[in-house]
Amino acid sequence: MYGLDKDINFFVGHFTQPLKISKQDHYFDCIVSNPPYLSETELFNTIPEIRDYEPPNALYGGSDGLACYRDILKDVHRLLAEGGFLLFEIGSGQTNAITDILQKTGHYSEITMVKDLSGADRVVSARK
Repeated sequence: MYGLDKDINFFVGHFTQPLKISKQDHYFDCIVSNPPYLSETELFNTIPEIRDYEPPNALYGGSDGLACYRDILKDVHRLLAEGGFLLFEIGSGQTNAITDILQKTGHYSEITMVKDLSGADRVVSARK
């Protein structure tokens, strides 16, 4: 339809795994992710229209909702070019925890939050 079929590659797998990180890493200027971020309590309390029709692995981010971020942040820095950006959608109340996880990796600076239309922190941006 848009003539992009030769310009786009799709990889299927668990986060960075399909890219087979090696000495010859792929370098991206920007990586955007909307990982599952609901905790057990949040998943249980989610409205039925979401909870009953979305697959749990699209919603559930571990007991504290942060497991997927920890998993992604193990290797994703190797995929980013120097100066590249990493952006995550985050859940309600996760700002401090996500910032702490990013800082502890030692790979990111300029960690900022972007608010959604209701004024809640919704996206974290970090520069490698």
